[in-house]
Amino acid sequence: MMQQVDLQSLVQHSDWIESSKPLRDVYDELSKLKYDYMAVLDQGMLLGVCSKSKIGMLLGHLYGRSLYDRQPVRHYLLSNYLKITTEMQITEVLQAVFSREEYEFYDDAVLTNGQDNFLGLIPIKTLITVQNRIFMENIDTLKAQQMELNRKNKEMEKNLVLARGLQQAFLPQQYPCFPSHASETDSRLRFSHYYQSADLLGGDFFHIIPISDYAAGMFICDVMGHGVSSALVTSMLRALLESFQLLSSSPSELMEAINQKLIEMLKHNNETIFATALYLTVDTESFEYQLVRAGHHYPLHLNRASSEIKPLEHANVGGPPLGVIEGANYETHQGKIEENDVFLAYTDGLFEVFNSKKQMYGKKRLLEKIQNSSHLPPITMMDEIVMGVKNFSSSETFEDDICLVGLEIASSVHAPSPQSTDFSQIFSMSPVSRTN
Repeated sequence: MMQQVDLQSLVQHSDWIESSKPLRDVYDELSKLKYDYMAVLDQGMLLGVCSKSKIGMLLGHLYGRSLYDRQPVRHYLLSNYLKITTEMQITEVLQAVFSREEYEFYDDAVLTNGQDNFLGLIPIKTLITVQNRIFMENIDTLKAQQMELNRKNKEMEKNLVLARGLQQAFLPQQYPCFPSHASETDSRLRFSHYYQSADLLGGDFFHIIPISDYAAGMFICDVMGHGVSSALVTSMLRALLESFQLLSSSPSELMEAINQKLIEMLKHNNETIFATALYLTVDTESFEYQLVRAGHHYPLHLNRASSEIKPLEHANVGGPPLGVIEGANYETHQGKIEENDVFLAYTDGLFEVFNSKKQMYGKKRLLEKIQNSSHLPPITMMDEIVMGVKNFSSSETFEDDICLVGLEIASSVHAPSPQSTDFSQIFSMSPVSRTN
């Protein structure tokens, strides 16, 4: 490495002149040499540096020789010479060189040892050459580092693409039917979703849990942030939902168990990580729903019979986000449902979207858009909702993850819904096709 430089190897010469020597003799001696500078010593101690060109200017004056030729050289030294020591690093030397004034920049540097003994003179052009070599070496090092960084980035991107595929596999690949032996067309509970992550990996997640032939649970969550860390937490939540599936008919117990276990799993993590979530169960025998919230936005309930759609804000129960408070309690809200009702759950990336005027789309616009689309089948409704957000922001991408999940209670009479001309086509689409 050029940064480790033996300064003595840069010395051009170590000739010196006694300080009492007359200028005439100094100039005659320097004229025989190819270099311009010479150290001046006084009884072995470094006194300074003299310059052949500057002495020549004095002696070449009209009366120069008669005035100066017998003067001792000690009176005509350079006013400010650069002294460096063998103990200095090359970077320190170069810093000292390039901080000099312009009129003295090219004067040779004087090298001494730790005891201030004169070792020789180093031309500034030699130090400039060293600097250029260091510069070129640094460029080569940076190029090598950039190539290695590019290689690692490509490898990381490849791994992230693989991780994205695995995360997509966590999402429902096929919706369950109710009862289990029913076809998708005859299922009493029908699901649909829209999912789009802001990065390769997302922090939004949802899961459908069959409870019985006539009841299902719908879980949706939004992990703080997005990227690798939030994606890892979504995978942990998926695993916890599977392990606590026996609690799926009791929303409060399920949420409390997940919260407690998540805190245990994250307790050694130095960063604050949490997830908002909600869990909704629907029973088509009792025609009741149960809802528990963990700091998540209220879901929307569309009553087809009355054409009324409203957030379940009266369900002001639940508890804090998951992973925040150990031993937190979560209360459950219960309510009635009717045939053809629709529930919509979503994450905040759907309405925390800004346009070019820095205006946020907001919940009010979202509710108005859903209200205007409420006569449509859930899948078509979702397309209208997302298109409305994109038109507002004039962008095809989102800065945050998007997750929108719909649950429809189908009519007990196996016939197309009055709002849909062909449910068999609408709901035969696989969940994967609705994931962007």
